Amino acid sequence: ESKEIVFGTPEAVTDGKMFSKAETSLILRLELLKTLGDIKNDITFEVPASKTQILNIVDEKTIQQAVSNSKEWFNKDLSKEAIESMFKKTIQVDEKHRLTFTPSTFKQGDNSVKLNIFKNKNEKMKIEDVSCNTIVSILVQLWGINFSKKSFSPVWKIHQMKVNLPKKNVLVKDYAFDDDSSDEDLS
Repeated sequence: ESKEIVFGTPEAVTDGKMFSKAETSLILRLELLKTLGDIKNDITFEVPASKTQILNIVDEKTIQQAVSNSKEWFNKDLSKEAIESMFKKTIQVDEKHRLTFTPSTFKQGDNSVKLNIFKNKNEKMKIEDVSCNTIVSILVQLWGINFSKKSFSPVWKIHQMKVNLPKKNVLVKDYAFDDDSSDEDLS
């Protein structure tokens, strides 16, 4: 969908950093991601190349907004090239197309995990039970933009994760041959 993405006015948060809340509600369902590393500290996913396109579109629309709002956001008119050099993309471009979420995107102030993780319909899991190299689906929301002195990047918030459990091989227990057909009639 070619929806415009709009952000609010950047406001000071801490240590000279600024944050701009997304005024456009954008929630994406990303499927077939593979968890990488220890997910207790942060969550890094390998994103299939076929799934990176939507995140790249969001990044491009964010850059467009930055160009349009450069005077307000950066206190000066900047070229698209200057803004692109300051922008940290959602997906780290490498052979694994990495997407990393820091603890602030899935933990509450007391550090308890706020992320709902499911393994089946309404069957919850603990974050500790999700291991490396697990195939998952996630629901993420574009939350806003973080600004530091020399860069800016989109902030995504994970709302839910579904672990795709491997299907169990079911052995056929009852007699399953058709005695009325021969090998040649199997088509």
